Amino acid sequence: MKPWWAVALCLPLSAMAGVVVNSQGQLEVEACAYGRGQVAIAGARDMAAAELAEFVRGAKVLEQVSGAEYLSEADREFYRSERQVLLQGLSAGAIPLSIGSPRIQGGETCVPVYMALEHASDGELVWDDESPTATVTVMGEGWPARGRSAMQNAEQDAFARAVSQVAGVWLNQQRSHSSMLAMSIQDERESNSLNEMVGQQLQSRTSGIISEWQLLASEPLSNNGVRVTIMAVVDKTPLAAGIQDLLSSVGSPRIALVADGRLKEEIGTWLTGQGIEVSDRAPLVLETRSELIPHGNNVSLHISLHLRDYTGNIYGRWENEPHLMTLPNKHGVESRLTQAHLSSEANLESLAAALQSAFERVVAQGGIMRQLRIPRDILSQPQQLQGLLNALAGVKGASVQLGDAEVVANMRYSGSSSDLASQVHHMLLAAATGPLPEIEIRDDYILFYR
Repeated sequence: MKPWWAVALCLPLSAMAGVVVNSQGQLEVEACAYGRGQVAIAGARDMAAAELAEFVRGAKVLEQVSGAEYLSEADREFYRSERQVLLQGLSAGAIPLSIGSPRIQGGETCVPVYMALEHASDGELVWDDESPTATVTVMGEGWPARGRSAMQNAEQDAFARAVSQVAGVWLNQQRSHSSMLAMSIQDERESNSLNEMVGQQLQSRTSGIISEWQLLASEPLSNNGVRVTIMAVVDKTPLAAGIQDLLSSVGSPRIALVADGRLKEEIGTWLTGQGIEVSDRAPLVLETRSELIPHGNNVSLHISLHLRDYTGNIYGRWENEPHLMTLPNKHGVESRLTQAHLSSEANLESLAAALQSAFERVVAQGGIMRQLRIPRDILSQPQQLQGLLNALAGVKGASVQLGDAEVVANMRYSGSSSDLASQVHHMLLAAATGPLPEIEIRDDYILFYR
C-alpha cells in the first residue's frame, strides 16, 4: 500500500486516455498524475495498469481498437482465449509493463505505458484442488525506502502480488464448487471486483500465508530500483481464513434493523446468533416487512427483507414462501406465523445465504459507503477534493458536493471508518488553509470536522 503522501498525488482514472494498439503490437495507454519526479511517474504507471485491466475486463474487441491492424493473428487469438489470464495477471502485477518517456503537461507528469500480450504467461500459477498450497511465479518492483533496500521492497511487492493472485483463484474455485461461499455473485464484473478487493486487503498479511519462496531473477531499474521474479508457495489454509474473515466483517459488522413487533424480535435474535451486531447507528440497514394474506378463514404471512446503505443502494433481498404455511385467522396469528417461518431450517439457510451474498456485494462494489463533511473555509482548493479522495488507498467512487458553507463527499471504502479518518486527515494537512481540528466519526460512517 502506498503512503498517503504518494497516492494523494494521483488523479482519478477518468483523466486517462483510451487504450490503443501501437505499431509494435502492444496495448498502449497514456496516464497522467499530478506532480513531478518518480512519485508522479509511479502514480501514472499504476493508473495506466488499472486502465488496462478495465479495458480487458470490459470485454473490448481488439479489432475495434485504434491501431488494431498491427496485431498478429497469434496475438488476436491469445487475447480472445486468454482474457481472464490477462486480467488476473494485471490485477496481481504479474505482467511487466514498459514505460515510455515522460512529458510535462501543466502540473502533471504524463507517461505512455505499454503491455505486450505475450507477457501474460509470465504470471504462472500452479493450482491443485487436493494440495494445501499453491505455487505462483510473479514479479515485484522496489526502490530504497522506509529503511529497507530496493531488493527488500521488491520482494515484499512480489509477495503481496502473489497473495493477491492466489486469493482471486481461490475465490473462483469456491464459487465453482459452492462449498465455502454460501452464495456466489453471478455478475462477472462484481466477481472480478470482489477478487481484486480481497486481494488488496490481504496484501498486508503475507507473513504466515507465504510458506516459502525462491528468487528466480532480478534486473536493475532507474533511480536505484530493482525488479525481481520470484516463485512463491502460498498456504491455502491461512489464506482461506483471512478471506472468510474479510467477507464476514465487510469493514464493519454492525447493521441497523428496521422491523416491528415479533418480526424484529425474531430477526434480531437470529442476527445476534450469527455474530452480527445490531445497532440503531450503523452504516448498513436491514429493512423487514410482513403482510398477512387472507385465504378464506385462514391467512398466510409474507416476509421480505432487504439490506441497504444510507444512500439507498440495495445489496440483497430475501423473502419467504408464504403459501407453505397457513393458520386460522385468529388473534396472535401473525406472531405465530412469524415464529414458525423463522424456525424453519430451510428459511434460515436461505436467509443466511442471501445476507452472505449481500455482504459480498458490499465488498465487491468497493466497501461500505462513507460520508465526509468539511467546512468549506478549511480547504484551500475545495474543487480538488474529489481527485485527492479517489487517490487514497481503498477509496472508490468518491463524489463531492460543494456547498456555500460545507463540502460533503460520499465514497466507498474497503476498511474501517477509523482507518479512513486517519488517511483523510493526513491528506488534508497539506490541503487545509490552516491548522486542522480533530476529525470525528458519527454512526460509524459519517466523518466530519466541526
